[in-house]
Amino acid sequence: MEETFLQSFLKTGLFEIGDSDDRYKHLEQSITDLKELFEGDYSLLPKYTLVALDPNIPDTEAVMQEVEALIIKHWKTLRQLYTWLT
Repeated sequence: MEETFLQSFLKTGLFEIGDSDDRYKHLEQSITDLKELFEGDYSLLPKYTLVALDPNIPDTEAVMQEVEALIIKHWKTLRQLYTWLT
């Protein structure tokens, strides 16, 4: 079985979701939504990439809020688990 992007990313240890298959499924679904967004408008890629790479980006940044909304659509309890998002 081929390793997915998410599996490779989680192996880096930069983001911990524990051993929950449900959390993994929620993130996979969110990635699919994000991929569809980019496929619909490739001009979004540079801005989203810059936001993803900036460790000092405020949580009020529109792109951060859009991505969070994409994830919360599938993972309703995200904010309860990751309190640093609040």
